[in-house]
Amino acid sequence: MNQVAFSGRVGQDPTSNTVDDQPVAYLTVYENRRTRRGNEWVNDSPNVWRVEAHGELAELAIANITKGNIIVVTGEAATVTVARGTKMEPLLVIRAKDIGFSLRQAQAAPEQAPPLLSSIARIRQAKA
Repeated sequence: MNQVAFSGRVGQDPTSNTVDDQPVAYLTVYENRRTRRGNEWVNDSPNVWRVEAHGELAELAIANITKGNIIVVTGEAATVTVARGTKMEPLLVIRAKDIGFSLRQAQAAPEQAPPLLSSIARIRQAKA
């Protein structure tokens, strides 16, 4: 198995379909690439990732992700065959295992989680 992880900006709102009675979400993610030329950094053409999310992850992606969001994707690369005119051509897709939002675009500070020890103590009390 191959594993990939990347972050990038969503190019358009996700689209969806149903395959074998399971929801599938389709996203296009643009990952900026920069290279150093001499003493300066320059932008190269972005990597364009075609991402598929299946099942519950697809439902969550459709409900929460919109064009312009910066997301982090982990998953597996796979080749699928798609129709292009009268020809069938291979297309590399990323089958997402996890999708999250990047904190680089966060507008508000996240809520502080309760201390771990107090959470464990509450769980133990509830069990007793």
